[in-house]
Amino acid sequence: MLNEIYDTLTEAHRDLFKPWDLDDWISDQMKETGAKWRLNVRGNKWVVEGDVVIPIATEMTQLPVSFVSVSGNFIAEDVSLTTLKGCPSVVGGSFNVSHNPLQTLEFGPYIVHGNYMAMDCDIVDLRCGETVCVGDFSVMYNRITTLYGMPKYVGGDLIVAHNRLENLGNTAAVVVEGKIYYFPQSSKTTALGSDWWESTFEGDREKRMSEWE
Repeated sequence: MLNEIYDTLTEAHRDLFKPWDLDDWISDQMKETGAKWRLNVRGNKWVVEGDVVIPIATEMTQLPVSFVSVSGNFIAEDVSLTTLKGCPSVVGGSFNVSHNPLQTLEFGPYIVHGNYMAMDCDIVDLRCGETVCVGDFSVMYNRITTLYGMPKYVGGDLIVAHNRLENLGNTAAVVVEGKIYYFPQSSKTTALGSDWWESTFEGDREKRMSEWE
């Protein structure tokens, strides 16, 4: 039915109402970023060598395909995502899903070699406790009340300012190499160094690091 309607349109209006095609979408992605896409052995998920960049304001509540890995950056900022189902398990660059109506980071990547950004969403529950983030982990401007389920390793800064946190409880089992920025509802933004983190939880860094290696 949609194709029949499309055929009746003038050429000037066809681009506005063109039926959505998955093959065209993947082809456009490869052209825009120069990335190479290939299906995994099972033929049900994509392995991408390069970046995946979904244009801002694209309307999709869920990714149209599932990924195994993306060697570059994965950017799906402000595209109306309500779930991270289909996201790559491994991202070689940065992972950015900011400005989406997400309530949780469940189904997100397990390893992010760059920064992990999920700012200004509707997140109330992190649910990414198995994640390793080599760079910064930033979830500013959300509705998070507890850090339970945060990544088990953050190689850069942990940025949780402008949430509904009153303290940094439920985080003793994780490693943060950089500073911790948080914003208790009753005070101004606070920056805590890794020395504070270590002295507070009295953990052995090498021992805790070995738990995920």
